[in-house]
Amino acid sequence: MPIGTIVKPMERGQVTIPASLRGKLKITPETLLNVFEWKGMIVIVPVEFRPKTVSGVMADWAKDTPEEYLAKVRYNPLEELWARMARESW
Repeated sequence: MPIGTIVKPMERGQVTIPASLRGKLKITPETLLNVFEWKGMIVIVPVEFRPKTVSGVMADWAKDTPEEYLAKVRYNPLEELWARMARESW
């Protein structure tokens, strides 16, 4: 198991992400994080919406319906994690 920085939750459950990781992953106060439980672990993944083209058309949140927009954006780091977990049968 990789050993990282040990942190302790505050009274209300807040956890400080070490500055070295925030810098490496470019996490700012505006960064959205996806937090979920997986096999007894808490996983925190920065949410990265990247536009992709669908038949040559870019996502446009101002013009698309929510369903159309979400079909055109990606969550790349999280997709990579799910694919890796599936490949390794975690």
